[in-house]
Amino acid sequence: MPAVSIFDTTNIILADNSKFSLLAPFLKPCFTMLDLLINSSTVSSSVAYSQAVVKAMLDTLTKEHTESLVKENKTVEDSTTSYHIATEKFEKLVSETQSFMSLFQNSF
Repeated sequence: MPAVSIFDTTNIILADNSKFSLLAPFLKPCFTMLDLLINSSTVSSSVAYSQAVVKAMLDTLTKEHTESLVKENKTVEDSTTSYHIATEKFEKLVSETQSFMSLFQNSF
């Protein structure tokens, strides 16, 4: 498998022709598990082993997806907090500027 950058994306087209992109690192565990599944089906006909590989693949995908969502949610929360702080500072600055301008105009 070629080297994968964390910024590489893979476009996925769904049945309804909608499209979304996934970052390549989130697909790597999937490909690894699929390779294991394919190898297990050709080397061993053990149904239990194949089921274990499929379960491990799904567990890995679920874990990676959950971790990704947690990180994205934290990023959104941090961004929202920063926005609120900046908004409060801006509103305070506008209020102080209006007060200053009012005092300045009244002094002449």
